Amino acid sequence: MIKSFDIKNFGPLSSVQGEELGKLNLVIGGNSSGKTFLLKALYAMIRSQEETGRGEDPRDFSEVFSGSSYNLMV
Repeated sequence: MIKSFDIKNFGPLSSVQGEELGKLNLVIGGNSSGKTFLLKALYAMIRSQEETGRGEDPRDFSEVFSGSSYNLMV
């Protein structure tokens, strides 16, 4: 579970913070404000953390994340 996050200068997000998050959270914003991008970025970070160090994969977190975050930018 994500308890907090702080994202700066990533894609369309100039600065976004979430603190003291619970089990259910609501993301509100206007059209094209980056809500879906935020959720995909958080998902990519979680997946990258889970994949780092699995099996014989020698990549560190930043290498795994750069591969998974590429899909966010396309």
